Amino acid sequence: MSDGPTRSLQFITGPTSPDQTHSRWGITSTDLGVAYADGATTYLAFGDTGKCAPNNEFWRSNVLARTNDRNFGDGLTLTQALTPKGWSADGDAREFIGSRKEDNVEMTTIPTAGIVVDGIHYVDYMSVRHWGAPGQWDTNYAATVTSTDGANWSISPGSVRNNGLPALTPDGSAFDLGYDRLQMAAFVEPHFADEGDYIYRLSTPNGRFGSAYLSRAARAQFPDEDAFEYWDGDRWTSSPADLLLPKAAIFGPRVSELSVTYNSYLNLYVAMYLHEGKGMVVRTAPRLNGPWSAERLLIAQSTIPQLYGGFIVPGQDDQHLYYVMSTFDDYNVYFMRTDLDFALKHNLTTDNITVDEVIN
Repeated sequence: MSDGPTRSLQFITGPTSPDQTHSRWGITSTDLGVAYADGATTYLAFGDTGKCAPNNEFWRSNVLARTNDRNFGDGLTLTQALTPKGWSADGDAREFIGSRKEDNVEMTTIPTAGIVVDGIHYVDYMSVRHWGAPGQWDTNYAATVTSTDGANWSISPGSVRNNGLPALTPDGSAFDLGYDRLQMAAFVEPHFADEGDYIYRLSTPNGRFGSAYLSRAARAQFPDEDAFEYWDGDRWTSSPADLLLPKAAIFGPRVSELSVTYNSYLNLYVAMYLHEGKGMVVRTAPRLNGPWSAERLLIAQSTIPQLYGGFIVPGQDDQHLYYVMSTFDDYNVYFMRTDLDFALKHNLTTDNITVDEVIN
């Protein structure tokens, strides 16, 4: 890729990765890499993962890796993966969120967000019922799993958001209006005191064609869904049904998997996602409820047609935004860097071509 304002630094996964994840942890092909931090340790939750094995017999719906590398300028080195024997520098990575692996029942379970709150790990995931046309899929529900050590995981009671289908759920929970807007997530710990002692969540429906919605839960009650408040465009409300109001969307449509973080260099929140049909984009805002800027294009889909899944890597404080990105044809994960000074002043592709249109 280009040496312009946005560039690829390396593959993180697969046979061409510096860490040789295929031979160390049986991670030959995978995607996503939802990144979150616990102190100096960064965790990456990957999606459907394969190993070179007959009949794809070692398919895992998700795997988890971690690193203490914070010198992102020369790439990202993974040090351990979660295996059947715990965290290890070698050995086949294991699935940490189980799935049925049965089409039209539960095909897979895919991580969408991660955060550590008061020493407890939380990973949100979606139960995928069926993969449809590109950018479209059905979900049974979304929920949050928790862990005290990043190794042993269990579902958090009360976190399930049923999508309304007559579908599999782990606790038989009922559908509430608005839960269909909460199938994929990005967790954010607020930076500014006036945003209160909450954990915030930006959510989208299943697929890559919906809008983004904002909710929050008091830190002590997170991630119990009954504790969440929902932004209806004007105020906080206790009813998820208010997310159905047209003004409730904080931005969109065509918002896919989301990643959101506060950026100290900009003193703004940054949201990253794939705008299906356009490319990888970012928006910025002074507060999580906005106002959010227009989209700025980082990587055009015309340049890399099969890109998706931009997830910001935490622990950065300079003008560069580091993130991971997947491509379906390679079906592995890249480590990327964008110069924010340049990207936010100009709308660019990785070919260093200025794009005249600013996406609204």
